[in-house]
Amino acid sequence: MKVSKTRINFLIQILIQIGLENSDSDQIKFQKKFHNTLGYLMGLGGLLFGGVCALLHLYIVSYIPLIYVALLILNFIYFHLFKNFKVACFIQIFLTTLVPLSFYLTFGQAIPGGMIILWILLPLIYSIAVAGLKNTVNWFIFVSIFYLITVFFGDSITSASIDVKQNIVDLFFDLNAIMISGILIGIIIFFIRNGEKEHEKLQQLTASLEKIVEKRTFQLQENVEELKVTEEELLQNNEELVSLNENIEEQKRKIQKIHDNLNESINVAKTIQEALLTKDEVIDSFLDDYFILFEPKDQVSGDFYYLNKTGNKLAFTVADCTGHGVPGGFLTALSISYFHEIVRKKDIDRPAQALELLRNRFIELGLGMHFGLDMALCMIDTQTNVMHFSGAFNSLIIVRDNELMEFKGDKIPVSFYFTEENFSNQEIKLKNNDIIYLFSDGYKDQFGGDRNRKFSSKRFKELLFEIHKKPMCLQKEIIIDTLYNWRNGLEQLDDITILSIRWKM
Repeated sequence: MKVSKTRINFLIQILIQIGLENSDSDQIKFQKKFHNTLGYLMGLGGLLFGGVCALLHLYIVSYIPLIYVALLILNFIYFHLFKNFKVACFIQIFLTTLVPLSFYLTFGQAIPGGMIILWILLPLIYSIAVAGLKNTVNWFIFVSIFYLITVFFGDSITSASIDVKQNIVDLFFDLNAIMISGILIGIIIFFIRNGEKEHEKLQQLTASLEKIVEKRTFQLQENVEELKVTEEELLQNNEELVSLNENIEEQKRKIQKIHDNLNESINVAKTIQEALLTKDEVIDSFLDDYFILFEPKDQVSGDFYYLNKTGNKLAFTVADCTGHGVPGGFLTALSISYFHEIVRKKDIDRPAQALELLRNRFIELGLGMHFGLDMALCMIDTQTNVMHFSGAFNSLIIVRDNELMEFKGDKIPVSFYFTEENFSNQEIKLKNNDIIYLFSDGYKDQFGGDRNRKFSSKRFKELLFEIHKKPMCLQKEIIIDTLYNWRNGLEQLDDITILSIRWKM
């Protein structure tokens, strides 16, 4: 018994789901199921009514419900094959509306109007559930007009009505009432079951959502705990950062104070160095045509220049002390002080003597071989125009009559050295308009150019020869511009000093 019931339920579910597709929305699935359910109920009612009419030998009348059933079956087959739900709905509503009116036209006054109205309510219910309210209003207007035409003009349409006994009419009425009631009950059952299924889905969805909410709530609680821990860590880190920032600010203030003191000391050293260098007005009293290019790498230079005249002896030098910046600046101040003292002595008339005396002073200080200077020193007897030159690594260049002459210095520094040799002295008879150049190694050792190489001694001598005929002030500008273009944005590597004199007899 249970197996038979299960099979019947299984068969009913298959029949109800005819025409359903996986892509259908829940609303479309409901409409299709209702379409199928009402069709089956109407079909059963049609078979029952047609069978009763056949038993009563009303064969012509029985054709109406049986034809209706046959058309319903064809409609179901069409719907199953072509899945055209709108056309299937239209056919079913039209057939369901046509059946009671066909009965009325067939039986005439034998069929009560109330029974016809009850039958007409079925397609309207179907239309509301499947076709929507707007289409239902259209169907209602159509059915009402069709029904009124049938009532008012039914007698003229049917030439004669079938003679049916009263007890048969009563039977038809009772049978129709039972059928309509059964169909309505079936519709109610369909709605109830559909509601139960929807309720089950809602419960399942609710349960699923509750699980998700519970899981998310648990995750949120865990996240909240983690956030609390993170917040505590952040607060602690913030306190540490505040403390660290205070320490940094304190260190910054200390460093700034040290930096300010250092800058102040450097400025003082720069001021002292500038005070020790020979003043322009002093040089102007000795020379008429000259230029001095003095470009320290830092604020304080390790290079220096010196000019002085005692009687008819004019002494001038360009020197490069060990290092640059503040250390070179202190060594510069010491060297200028010693050198000034030596040059002022009347018995010193050869530059080699001056270099040896200066070297002995550095050796006496015990500074070692790492502290000293390279220099080129010239002394000119302004009466005889004889110049004596002595150099410690640095050279002298004279350009005379379109000829560049280089007088190299000794490869001995003015400081402690492994082999203590005497400096050599070179005598040069000057001519009018001789161009004299003394210089440190900063210019020729500067890196730059397209290949980032040194300017080189060769290129430096070519530059001096190229510009030697130009006015001294213009020579200085050309030398500065050439250096700037050669560097091409690179850092200056060393102090640069160039002293040039155009000798006038």
